[in-house]
Amino acid sequence: LRAKAIIQLGLYMGSRRCDIVSLRFNDIDWQNSTISFVQSKTSYGMSLPMPDQVANALYQYIMEERPESECDTVFVQNKAPFESVSSQVCTSALNRALPQRNVYDSGFHVTRKTFATNLIKNKATAEEVMETLGHRNLSNIREYLSLDDQNMIKCPFSLIERDLRYEGGFPNEQ
Repeated sequence: LRAKAIIQLGLYMGSRRCDIVSLRFNDIDWQNSTISFVQSKTSYGMSLPMPDQVANALYQYIMEERPESECDTVFVQNKAPFESVSSQVCTSALNRALPQRNVYDSGFHVTRKTFATNLIKNKATAEEVMETLGHRNLSNIREYLSLDDQNMIKCPFSLIERDLRYEGGFPNEQ
């Protein structure tokens, strides 16, 4: 249940693993279905809607699996002492959920990329993606935008006109 909740925070909210393991009970507003926190990487304050599947996964973990602990972080170790988990727990959860997955240099961050790509595929603007991910400028979301193959095919720019090189050069280029 812990692994399921962790993966869903990445896939459906775009949360980084450092923010997932730092999630505290007082960050969750069950009444308004939001999670509010300060991003560890950027120190940027966030308040995001909490999708039902994430709320249900968190609730199920807290009520059915989480050990009793004085620790105020949501995710704790399964064995005593029941303290906060390290961010490696996120990667381990993903690896357990997808044991055949073998993508070089692709850790838990793939859930954040999947989340952003799905936003783009569902017609979110670049500004909406930027805001949802907690970025402060559009240049930070380029890596996510490039993953939308269907829309990248429609790109109206000529690489030659932009003085960009295709890896290995163009076929008829000397």
